[in-house]
Amino acid sequence: MAKNKPTKHGSLIVRSACLISGLGLCIWALSDHPSIGGGAGFGLFQSVVLIAGLITMAAAFLPTRAASTYFSIFVATILSLVAVEILLQVMFRPNYFTNYQYDDRLLFQLKPGSSGVLTHPQEFGGATVLYQVNTDGFVGPELRDPPAEFRVLVYGDSFIHANYTPFDERFTSVLQKDLTEKLAVDSEVINAGISGYGPDQILRRMQTELDQYSPDFVVVSIFSGNDFGDLLRNRMYDLDGDGSLVEREFFLSAEQAREGQLNESELAIVRVLRRTLKALRNSGTTPEQFDPEAWIDWAMARHQEEYQSFVAGEKIVGEFAVDPYSTDIAVSPSSASADLKIRLMDAIIGEISTVAANANVPLLFVVIPHPMDLLDGAHSSGQINKEKYPTYNPKNLTNLLQASVVDHDQEVLNLYPVLKSGDVNDLFLKGGDDHWNAKGQAKSAEAVANEIKRMMN
Repeated sequence: MAKNKPTKHGSLIVRSACLISGLGLCIWALSDHPSIGGGAGFGLFQSVVLIAGLITMAAAFLPTRAASTYFSIFVATILSLVAVEILLQVMFRPNYFTNYQYDDRLLFQLKPGSSGVLTHPQEFGGATVLYQVNTDGFVGPELRDPPAEFRVLVYGDSFIHANYTPFDERFTSVLQKDLTEKLAVDSEVINAGISGYGPDQILRRMQTELDQYSPDFVVVSIFSGNDFGDLLRNRMYDLDGDGSLVEREFFLSAEQAREGQLNESELAIVRVLRRTLKALRNSGTTPEQFDPEAWIDWAMARHQEEYQSFVAGEKIVGEFAVDPYSTDIAVSPSSASADLKIRLMDAIIGEISTVAANANVPLLFVVIPHPMDLLDGAHSSGQINKEKYPTYNPKNLTNLLQASVVDHDQEVLNLYPVLKSGDVNDLFLKGGDDHWNAKGQAKSAEAVANEIKRMMN
């Protein structure tokens, strides 16, 4: 029996479909759109898509049956890839994408309604921690409506965000339980912590959020270990001739902006393949061993670079996820870089105090020490060579913060003596991580709850 010959009309449709589809792939590859991934410029995946586009266009010039067969395979492949993409986006997006989004005023913030995941290294248990961001952009469940009888907003960085700790064991969750018991009122503690945040970003959030969420109490935590440095890295504020706080103009670096675009638009398939190829390339290399003493030397040099860049008027904000220990202040608080950071921090603390006073809400500053300072300069996350830095004082950072808050007639709880009273190594994470663990958070939450109770009585 003779096979049916393709009609001219059918042949035209197949050839046109190949040409249009191939042209679309070529345009997509050449557009450098973030969905196709990678840094700016032509890369591996753009090349693959471009070749696929050229082949598909060339298929239009095959005999009609061959062109039709090719296009059927092409469509089936595209549909399969779409199905895989949907699966990855729905089931595994938190494993491959961050839940941050860039912001013109705050640099970055948590993406409302997103989720995140963190997996600890195998040598420290390998536990996986999942967390949700509610529709208001806070870590945890949706805010209560109406609010609880006693609503507390807790601002801070990764110590409050605590995405490395199960939600029920985090500082804010324990604080909520402690306050409910100690005050004998229905309490709601909102986790307003964001990893990588500095006091300057906290100030800007408070300027809008205190009126929006009407808390009965505000806690502002400051991590003495690196929050001083955030004030130069973020480039949000400067001091005028009178020492008053003024806003600075700043811009994200091209690399940071591109990373934000990729996080929003890159196909999950592309991201998975990129990470897989990177892992394969690095599989034969030996990871560089972390040297806690060399890290301190690097931090000192980095602070001088940041200072010089800041005073030169640099507006570009580069890598803000790397927050080195404030070596310059711990070692030499009278140095030029340390002096500028101390004065900036004092001005920020003063403005935070003013914002809380204008909102008529009680405010407590909580100073969180670095574990290295609690251990007299020796921790897996950093080690001070006292022969090289003989003026190192483990209390410089926390004492300066406490003194600044007191000078502004505000309440402050310095957690240095609280955490120092226990087994410090039992209160913090291991393996070069300077964050507190669940025990450290619980111990600190109890101290904060007691302080809030004292202030409210």
